[in-house]
Amino acid sequence: MEPERAVPGPSGGSGDLTKLARAVVAAAGDRVRHEVGGVAYVVEEVTWPVSASEDGTSAFACPHTAFTLVREGAVLLDVRRDYWDGNAWYRVVGDRLGRWMRFRIGSPGDRGWDLRLATAGELAAFAGEATAVARAFGLAA
Repeated sequence: MEPERAVPGPSGGSGDLTKLARAVVAAAGDRVRHEVGGVAYVVEEVTWPVSASEDGTSAFACPHTAFTLVREGAVLLDVRRDYWDGNAWYRVVGDRLGRWMRFRIGSPGDRGWDLRLATAGELAAFAGEATAVARAFGLAA
């Protein structure tokens, strides 16, 4: 049995921001929403498209979901992983993510991929609000 592999590249921000986002997700344990300075921070269960094809065709929602921290539709902690079904690897396709609750009952199509990885500007905004976010989620600032 082969383990899942992380997607190469950034893991959702700088080291300290990644640690904070992971701590928030761990402290939340489930879907939780807090407002910080008028901005919603939500711990969401997400999925991402995976495909066995090199060109990404026939992609489907990865059945191995994960919780992440989202700020206004921007995913602050990249939790995407390649998927191993016991016989083949399915690679992550693109940089889209979606809320798992939209995929539970069936595929909502492209409209289900309503989240994206955070931009540098969005990560900078998170950095500026980091202390308040930590407090909102009950972590020591």
